[in-house]
Amino acid sequence: MKGSRDFKDRLRHTLLFEVILLLIATPILTFLGIANIETAALSAIALSLVAMAWNFVFNLLFDQWLMWGFGTIDKTKKHRVLNAVLFEAGLLALSLPIIAILLSISLYEALVLDLGFAVLALFYSYGFNYLYDKCFPISVGSSVKQEVSCT
Repeated sequence: MKGSRDFKDRLRHTLLFEVILLLIATPILTFLGIANIETAALSAIALSLVAMAWNFVFNLLFDQWLMWGFGTIDKTKKHRVLNAVLFEAGLLALSLPIIAILLSISLYEALVLDLGFAVLALFYSYGFNYLYDKCFPISVGSSVKQEVSCT
């Protein structure tokens, strides 16, 4: 697909997204007293693995939808909001049972916790993807540009 991100770029995007979010989420779980550092880290890593797979697949499909419907993968503000909301909704459905099991809490408690993180992740996702697109722009008619330009 012309003007799309290649596998290597999508992998970089996914790994950066999750590593930074892990560094944010683990201390929050510990600070809130929901889990000790080991359980918080294990839970965050497990959810990160699920989220990485979801992130990769979802963003590939979202870009294909943009290309099919609009002829480009350049995202407007509306597209970025839609991307973030749909991504988080899908991740919420995938992560809810995992949270309940790993933290030994009810599904309701897992939902409340997950919704709180979903709000945080919604803003994080929007900001991260905006900066990623600025730092790693796509060259027209080929794959991803090699230079980094975060201006």
